[in-house]
Amino acid sequence: MKANELKSYRKEKKLTQAQLANWLGCSLHSVVSWENQRNPVPLWVATRITSERPAINPVLTLEQFQRAQAAAAKHGMPLEAWLGELIKNAL
Repeated sequence: MKANELKSYRKEKKLTQAQLANWLGCSLHSVVSWENQRNPVPLWVATRITSERPAINPVLTLEQFQRAQAAAAKHGMPLEAWLGELIKNAL
C-alpha cells in the first residue's frame, strides 16, 4: 500500500489521522509519517485495512458515559444498540 492510498482510504472513511491511529493501535506519529512518505506503510496496515471495518473507540468521561446509558435506557435499548442507531442515522 502506498502513502496516497492510505490517505485516500482514511478520507473516504471520514477518519482523522488520530482516529485511524486509534483503530490501528499505533501512534498518530506513525500514521503521519506513512502518509507523508517518511516511512513505508507496513504490510500489516494494508492487510488490516482491506480485511476489517474501522471501529473507533471514543474516549468518554464517566459523566458522558452515564448520560449515554440513561438516554439508551429511556429508549428501552441496550447502550450498544442505541449508539449503533445514532451512528447509522448520522451516516
